[in-house]
Amino acid sequence: MALSEDQLNHYRSILTEKRERLIESAKTTLDTEMVVSQDDRFDEVEDRLTDWQSTGLLARSGVETFYNPVLPGDLEASVATSLWQAWISEFLRLSIDDELFPGVNYPTGDTGRTRLLTLMLEGRGPDNPEGMASWVKATGESAYFDILDTPEIETSHEVMLLALASGLDALAEPSTEPGYGGYGTTDMSEYLWGMRHMVRFESLLVEAIGNDPSLAFLLDQFNITPEVLPLAANLASDDPRAELPWFPRHGDMLNVDAGNPGFGLDDHTYGSGPVFRMVIALGPDGAEGVNILPGGQSGLNDSEHFADQAAAWLGNETWPMHTTVDAVLGDQRSVQRFSPVR
Repeated sequence: MALSEDQLNHYRSILTEKRERLIESAKTTLDTEMVVSQDDRFDEVEDRLTDWQSTGLLARSGVETFYNPVLPGDLEASVATSLWQAWISEFLRLSIDDELFPGVNYPTGDTGRTRLLTLMLEGRGPDNPEGMASWVKATGESAYFDILDTPEIETSHEVMLLALASGLDALAEPSTEPGYGGYGTTDMSEYLWGMRHMVRFESLLVEAIGNDPSLAFLLDQFNITPEVLPLAANLASDDPRAELPWFPRHGDMLNVDAGNPGFGLDDHTYGSGPVFRMVIALGPDGAEGVNILPGGQSGLNDSEHFADQAAAWLGNETWPMHTTVDAVLGDQRSVQRFSPVR
């Protein structure tokens, strides 16, 4: 994205002002040790994230469903994922979003901002290792780590701690509605990622018509929800899973098995992902393959095939692809015969 000369001058002036503030106020920054000592939650977060790192940083749901068994270690990984997501969302908000950079959202807001934040973190240290225009000698890092709305000059470490504190506060807030908002407790073991990270199977009519609340009575009946595919058999009414509007799922930002909820604190659902998983192997006897759709073969909500593939898609399972007449006939469910109109 090309910037006009006026825009370039505007951001040059901001950078110049930040440089001057940093040079003049390098010794009046926040006391990082004081921030840490005032929040005894940080020790538990450090332990949980360190353990998570040692086990591969898997973003697990931690919620038992018909398509997702909870395996040993999943609960711990699930909690760590929630902690990480809350922290990185707040860190991006405090370090980058307050700058209102144009063009940082390329090719998407998530990838652009994480790319910029990575550069700023790797560019810390003496002699400006990444050659950043925003690097300041007084702090040895980018001037953009400073929070615009505060009189103090924050460093990257201080912003990280402030982000963690505000992220933990958000996690402890009460839920705004089932599946959204905080967990209503300071007990971190309750922060199961899958209770907030859910995939939405919304009807394509929403995109065609628009998400008009007055048309919800029409659109909602074509959504695939836990009312169509129950999360588990015989859920008690007081089971927290019984109120979830969508499907708990593993994954987080920028995964191969896409489950991008965005960098926010209240809504971790996502409605886009692999729309057609297909794998084909070519061999001496022909092609073999599998595929699956995040929905069903039929768009009619009274059909048995309306949501049958969604059930497999949720668990990363697939159906075989039939590429020969014999294979198709061997797995047929019904036959329709057509004759020419006379």
